[in-house]
Amino acid sequence: VLLLVYSAGFQLWRRELQRQEVVALRAQRAAEARFRVIFEQAPVGVVLVDSRSGAITEVNQRFADIVGRSPEELVGLDPRVITHPEDLAESAENLRRLSAGEIPGYRLNKRYLRPDGSVVWVSLSSAPVQVEREETPRYLGMVEDITARKEMEDRLQVSEARHRQLAD
Repeated sequence: VLLLVYSAGFQLWRRELQRQEVVALRAQRAAEARFRVIFEQAPVGVVLVDSRSGAITEVNQRFADIVGRSPEELVGLDPRVITHPEDLAESAENLRRLSAGEIPGYRLNKRYLRPDGSVVWVSLSSAPVQVEREETPRYLGMVEDITARKEMEDRLQVSEARHRQLAD
């Protein structure tokens, strides 16, 4: 009788444990699905970079559109390849400080070069993110195309300079 009671109790405990595991697995899958939807449909470009190699590991379509390449072309690419030469030093310094733990993240305006040679201005925010089951963090970049704003600022500066000349 004791053996039957123990066996029944053990079976109930085991079923409850299995039920909790199934609930946790469903919750994890739902969270992953939500992340995937947010990643793919974000109104800004999203890029994940391997902190060791510096290579792009994943991008959304919006980032690919901003830099004028397909997501497949970008995966495995070093972001320095598409960065404007005049912006390489500032980008490298921010990345060095981020890797050294001196800063928790950074934001900067920089330029990317498209395959056709045109320049696109972006506002880049970057921070490390820890991905489950990976030893080293990845760097998450959120990229917004600010080319139109930069062009407007340039036109405004030219206009202000003309008005100053007229006033003088």
